[in-house]
Amino acid sequence: ERETLLHGFNSPLPDHATDTTIVKLFEEQVVLSPDAIALVFEDKHLTYKELNESSNRFAHYLRANYELKTEDLIGIQLEREEQLIVSLLGVLKSGCAYVPIDPEYPADRIDYIVEDSNCKLIIDKQELQKILSSGSTYAISNPGPISGSTHLSHIIYTSGSTGKPKGVMIEHRNVCSFIEWCRKEFKNSAFDTVLGVTSICFDLSVYEIFYTLCIGKKLRLLPNALSISNSVKVTEQTLLNTVPSVVKMLLDTQFDFKSISVLNMAGEPIPKTVISRLNLKDIEVRNLYGPSEDTTYSTSYRITDASTVLIGKPISGTQCYILNKGQLVPVGVTGEIYLSGTGLSRGYLNNPILS
Repeated sequence: ERETLLHGFNSPLPDHATDTTIVKLFEEQVVLSPDAIALVFEDKHLTYKELNESSNRFAHYLRANYELKTEDLIGIQLEREEQLIVSLLGVLKSGCAYVPIDPEYPADRIDYIVEDSNCKLIIDKQELQKILSSGSTYAISNPGPISGSTHLSHIIYTSGSTGKPKGVMIEHRNVCSFIEWCRKEFKNSAFDTVLGVTSICFDLSVYEIFYTLCIGKKLRLLPNALSISNSVKVTEQTLLNTVPSVVKMLLDTQFDFKSISVLNMAGEPIPKTVISRLNLKDIEVRNLYGPSEDTTYSTSYRITDASTVLIGKPISGTQCYILNKGQLVPVGVTGEIYLSGTGLSRGYLNNPILS
């Protein structure tokens, strides 16, 4: 029974960690599909080549104008438009890690994140204008590799519902291992566009942005979930990655799901009443579960029956255990979920005790 709990329910972990970076995966895709549309925001379209060159200029500007070191933290406090994505990639290409800060956050939360992270630089609306006004003078070539797989890619702060918000430190290899699972899981899924509806302050955005841009698909960036109804194109097969409450809102407003070929729900329990209203034959529907401390998703379940909604099995590179006071519990006995594997973050910033 112990063998089943430890190994039967879990796939073996890889012998070695993923030795690549988000930047490398993106730049490899640029070579494969330079003229394909990578990013759409309202009436603006950027090809993979254009997005890469813009983020390269951004990175060269940062390196030239600031005394940056690998893993320096740079805050991103921007509205949701195409320069947000350029900025994220530019920061990563500079060798630094980004710290997302929602401009709509209360002032005290923004101040706390800025102080706790000790960001070297905050890229807000004013700083972005400075970069854009002089960025065209910088090279469009890829910066030489600066970050490695074990360096930080970003820090996402928790909600703070159980105390002060904690900065979860995610490394490139965590994200790349996750993308590796995504490639396998969605290999045969029929979609060409991914809707970017999640704030970069939440881990679901890692899936929407980096998975999409590392496989050559189109990222259609939206201001928020309320924009979904007016943004889905009937000519596109679309993947929607969001929370169940948003799906319920869409159903309640008679949204036509015909163009949604893949629907991922995470972040909240999925009511069976939501599943029963979806066309499970024509839409791939998944329940995805996982905390920010494990990068994004830890388990996955393909829903084919409205009567059964589970959190599923561990994704590749992840192992899941049900424990009570640190001890394995038998099948059917209540316990707490413990996770291990390649998605586990480095820990909490400035909080080694909790890490």
